[in-house]
Amino acid sequence: MKKSIKFAQNFDDEDDETDSRTPSKWTGSSKSSLARPSVIQLDNNTSNQTYTVELRLIILKIGNIITKENRFSCEAFLEASWYDKNLAKQLSYTPENLNKIKYDERYHWNPHLYIQNLLSHQSQEIWYNVEKCSQGYKISEKRRFKGDFSQTFDLKNYPLDLQELTINISTFRPQQEINLIVSTEKLSSINVSTFTQTHEWTLYQTVCSSQVIRTNDITNENQCSVDMSVCVLRKPNYYYWNSFLLAFIITMICLCCFSIRCDISSNRNIVGITVLLTLITFKWSLTKNLPSLSYLTILDQYSLMNIIIVFINNIYFAVMGVFTTETCPAPYKEIDLYVFIGSTVMFHFLNSLHVLRFFVIKYRNRKVLLNRENEYNKNNSAKRARIKSIFQNGSNMD
Repeated sequence: MKKSIKFAQNFDDEDDETDSRTPSKWTGSSKSSLARPSVIQLDNNTSNQTYTVELRLIILKIGNIITKENRFSCEAFLEASWYDKNLAKQLSYTPENLNKIKYDERYHWNPHLYIQNLLSHQSQEIWYNVEKCSQGYKISEKRRFKGDFSQTFDLKNYPLDLQELTINISTFRPQQEINLIVSTEKLSSINVSTFTQTHEWTLYQTVCSSQVIRTNDITNENQCSVDMSVCVLRKPNYYYWNSFLLAFIITMICLCCFSIRCDISSNRNIVGITVLLTLITFKWSLTKNLPSLSYLTILDQYSLMNIIIVFINNIYFAVMGVFTTETCPAPYKEIDLYVFIGSTVMFHFLNSLHVLRFFVIKYRNRKVLLNRENEYNKNNSAKRARIKSIFQNGSNMD
């Protein structure tokens, strides 16, 4: 008896029919959808056995990271392995070669994996390997895929932000039937040399994973999933020179208005309003590459700080023009001098706080990266030692 899960998504009917006519064998490859298919048939687990599926992800290439659209492109290789003691009763042997075992995911137990945050896939190949071992039969599902993935970016520290690029591997089966874990024998890794946006991002080699239990919105069943993530750090040098420095210079022009006599408020307001409108336009041009956010980034906060400073100075220029005469009497002249000194000191003090904040954020990012690297090395030290011993044994045999 089988149960079906249906999803309202459109896929190529011709490809689906081709896949249904051509079963996937123990070797070779087949093309199928890596995202949620329209219909998935799940065979009931009559043996009440919980299968442990080990996952290994190798990220072959990370393409464009589009911050505004909350997505990134990636090409990866995924290997899922599990042991099946009941497979010997179902498998058929060929008389020509007993080592060749036919495996078909439509008739044998399969984890039915899919990528939850996959937006669109460009290509995919799936093939299976079956090995006989002491625990029964080890089935390995291997797939190479390429596509676009959704990712919610945290842009509070933009443009000094540290982002995680995550691939969420999930299953249609309930938690009682399957347990997804990271492979204890093989390393998950990433090829850093193929990264295409090195001028904007710094990609790190650590691949971290976490197990997450989610509730299916359709069946209301708990399902196990694994998040595989890598870190990228944005390079802020471009924004230092072309955003922060330019905003600093534009705001400094407003302080130059104090060189105009305090009784000529019209000339001061002309310059101040021009600077204010320039800063507003400059702010909108800086945030055009960002999505609509409900919070302020560091760049937004700095731009708004400059806008508020210029706005307050414009209010002061207007008030000073009301009370001063053509000769600009002594009390107002001293007041104007004190306001100029106070505005200059306050402006440079606030900029110093922002510079200090930049160093704090850089320190926090470095600390997060160090913790991730330590965790990655700790979890994979045993695997590295096992792989090293295998290579050493092979060289000794030679």
